[in-house]
Amino acid sequence: VAFVKIAEGCNCACTFCRIPMIRGKQNSRPRAELVQEVTGLVARGVTEIQLVSQNTSDFGRDTGEKLYDLVSDLNDVEGLRSIRLLYLYSGMVSVDDLRRLLDLEKVVPYLDLPIQHASRRILKAMKRPGGDKSSPAFFQALREGRPELVLRSTALLGFPGEEDEDVSELADFLAAVEFDHLGAHHYS
Repeated sequence: VAFVKIAEGCNCACTFCRIPMIRGKQNSRPRAELVQEVTGLVARGVTEIQLVSQNTSDFGRDTGEKLYDLVSDLNDVEGLRSIRLLYLYSGMVSVDDLRRLLDLEKVVPYLDLPIQHASRRILKAMKRPGGDKSSPAFFQALREGRPELVLRSTALLGFPGEEDEDVSELADFLAAVEFDHLGAHHYS
């Protein structure tokens, strides 16, 4: 297994995150370069790649390329058995786009979609991009007809101004979605 970094930096301005200040705006790597890297990894015995970046959903926005085209190219790499997608923002990618990715033969039915919260008030305070577009219906639509799909997410608790009703809203959201894996982190 190998991690393949497809981009560096982030175009989002979440108030809890310093990545844009540290790493700058997102800089997607060229598709051809990534295919060459993965081909080399497979030649050395790698059978699974995990695509990572600070915001995988945003891949290619700066270069005019598309995440689907990259994953489709990687799907054609002979000897590669599986592709895992990490750090997709549910409010920045559609159910249809994710389903198209999952339809590719080598894409593992596992999606990492960090939500951070479910309260619209807290998401707005976080300046979380597309966060208000995430709903239990979004995740339920992803799972429709795909009982093998594994969903992973993260939630950030204790954000400044968070009230009991925000936590209750998050708990209700999590109960409705039933993520297979959830990482919970305390704001600091």
